[in-house]
Order: sequence, then structure tokens, then C-alpha cells
Amino acid sequence: MNKRLFWKLCLIIGTGVVALFYVINMATSQIENDMSMLNEADVRELEAWSDEAESLLLQGQRAALEEWLEELQHKENTWAAVASANVQHIAGNHSRFDDYTGYNMGRSTEWKIHLYFEENPHYGAPFF
Repeated sequence: MNKRLFWKLCLIIGTGVVALFYVINMATSQIENDMSMLNEADVRELEAWSDEAESLLLQGQRAALEEWLEELQHKENTWAAVASANVQHIAGNHSRFDDYTGYNMGRSTEWKIHLYFEENPHYGAPFF
């Protein structure tokens, strides 16, 4: 085998290996990104909960809001509360409010959930 053929084969193999790793990297990045987002049905459900809480709050039905939040927490086995923009408790479970300061109560449903966290993130559904 002459040297020219040898170097052509090395170049072809090297290019193939780089291309293979590039494709694998792109595929895993895309799959991880897709798995890191909430699906649309879950986002709609969170928005429906937000609309219900907002409706009860705007109607001045604090007792009904407290009851609805209690039922939601029991049904979904989760923590739910209503807070003002400056993280002042309005209604719902107060047990975790001490964990939050400033404007970090919840995150947007459009953000990734980050598969590497030990605990699920807390989502916020703002009232408009």
C-alpha cells in the first residue's frame, strides 16, 4: 500500500469519526432539550389553576380560595400557594414560604426543568 492511499484512508476515517461524534452530540442535545420542557397539556393545566385562583382572589372569596388550594394540594400531592409579586403570602400553604426571599417564588413554565436536579422546580403562574 502506498503512502498516498494510507493518508486518504486516515483522512476518511478521521472525518467519519468526527462526523459520528458530531451527530451523536446533536442528537443527545436535542433529546435532552425535548425531555427538559413541560408538555403543553401540563402547561395548560397550570394556567387553568392560575386562572381559577385569580378568579377567586379577584372576587374577594378568600375562604373559597383557601379551600380550593387545600383541595388542589391534596389531589395533586403538591404544595400550592398564592403570593404577591414581592412574595407576601396571600393564601394557601404557608409552610414553605420561609424558603423564599425576593422575587424567586416560582419559575416560568417556558423554562427547562433541568433533569439533573434532585427535586422538581417550583413553577409560578402570574396573574395578569
